[in-house]
Amino acid sequence: MAQIDPTMVREYDIRGYAMPSPGRTVNLDSTVARHIGMALGSRLPRGSTVVVTADARLTSPDLRRAVAEGYALVGVNVVTDSQPVPSGVISWYAGRHKLDGSCQVTGSHNPPYFNGLKTTERGNALFGARLATIVDVIRDEAYRRAAKPGSIRQVDVVGPFVEMLLAAFPAKLKCRHRIMLDAGNGLGGVLVDVLKAKGAEVMPLLTEPDGRFPVHLADPSSAEGQSFIVPLLQQANKGVKDRQQRWYGLLTDGDADRSGFVDERGTPAPGELLGVVFYQDYLKSLPPAERTRHVLALDVRGSGGSRQLLEAAGGRGVFITCGYPSHRAFAPTICKPLGKTRPVYVSAESSGHYFFPTAGYDEKGRFNKARAGGLIDDGLFSAVKFVFMLDAFARGRRGKGRNGMLADFLAEATRAQKPAAISPELRVEASDQTKFQVVAEVGERLGAQVDDLMPTQGPIQAGELRMQHPDEGLITVDGLRAQFTDGSWLLVRASNTTPMLVCRVEGTGPKRRDQLLGLLRDLLSDYADVDVAPIAKLLQKTHRGDARP
Repeated sequence: MAQIDPTMVREYDIRGYAMPSPGRTVNLDSTVARHIGMALGSRLPRGSTVVVTADARLTSPDLRRAVAEGYALVGVNVVTDSQPVPSGVISWYAGRHKLDGSCQVTGSHNPPYFNGLKTTERGNALFGARLATIVDVIRDEAYRRAAKPGSIRQVDVVGPFVEMLLAAFPAKLKCRHRIMLDAGNGLGGVLVDVLKAKGAEVMPLLTEPDGRFPVHLADPSSAEGQSFIVPLLQQANKGVKDRQQRWYGLLTDGDADRSGFVDERGTPAPGELLGVVFYQDYLKSLPPAERTRHVLALDVRGSGGSRQLLEAAGGRGVFITCGYPSHRAFAPTICKPLGKTRPVYVSAESSGHYFFPTAGYDEKGRFNKARAGGLIDDGLFSAVKFVFMLDAFARGRRGKGRNGMLADFLAEATRAQKPAAISPELRVEASDQTKFQVVAEVGERLGAQVDDLMPTQGPIQAGELRMQHPDEGLITVDGLRAQFTDGSWLLVRASNTTPMLVCRVEGTGPKRRDQLLGLLRDLLSDYADVDVAPIAKLLQKTHRGDARP
């Protein structure tokens, strides 16, 4: 009987320990990966074709080969690329060629000992209860028996994508761009030649893939992931007065499906702010009367300021579950009770995942909306698009501004935002076995004990997609976001990929923020396997007056 650790099968991917590390047992090796490939392949008709690729982690080549073998053993044909492939690139390739499925071996931004798999079927993400069915299939070895195995064929996945990326943005940059690119030894180095071809000056940092991630983890949204580039930017721009001469930073994560930016002063741009900028750009492309019908996705981790900026641009939003499957499902969904009467062609998460219909572009840059399929989160496409948006802004403001083109651009984008007191995202260690139960119990306790919550009707379900109106009290589409009548809120959400709770609060001022932090600390302190130290540490800093929320 085959074995698979069921805790590896998360909400929208498979994630396990692929290398020995202190206190952890390897549960994702080639044998397990081969069984996973057989289980996934058994879900598809015999003779289907899938693409299987992998990132640059040390364990990824062997896992990729094993997954491909598993598909082939049950009669599925496989195309694969032996070179490392960014996650957005495999999604583009599968959509462009209308393949029956895809499987990417990747540990994303996590430490080197992690690895995992993300998979699709017929353009749709395989997640939730459907993904969980592979556990029983593997345990019982209930695979389809194929009289003839499928083929495994090598193809170039990355080359055609780069052709598309260059052709989709055919113009040259009009202003001078000096870009420090920190790929964190992940797969974002593809952007060096692309941005140079568009006329940017690029300083490559850690652009050679190295699955050990020897300098820092490739995570654009974390302080550690930003720590390498910030002092380099500040030093390079020291004493430079001409805003066109200043460097700004671009970061990508391990599998390059996320991107982030750091302005000329060394200040990282919040991921949710970049998402709002993409939303603003999208709404500007629509007639004013159409904008409120194109309801966009809100992230439960996002600030009230992001919603203010969206509404100031003429748009509206609803909360949805985090994760790429939800965004792909949400984009084409029509939901009249929430006012969504049009499909949308952009989406965003606070974590730096930005979604566009890139599969609609062919290698010559021609776009066909009918062939676009679902949205794809791709840090490479989104980074180039953002640079061109920045270029258009700077071109219209030559000679204006003092802080650098990126700093000025972000300041302009946030003019309509009201001041508030918000904490950073706090990642609180919690057991994988109990973290979801903790979130549910905290919601029950708040609902019973707090009397200043906004009214709640609950989520709307459309297939596997959960949506909820943004003016309700207990937002439960993804974890728990408790919203109060004064406009403040707190969040406690179980991570779908790591043994963590993600916590955040926003108050109408510092005093209210600290009050909510204290409430959150007290609620979570009752659980022995939840480490509230990050919350307590932030409260100590705020009481000393030296917090940097």
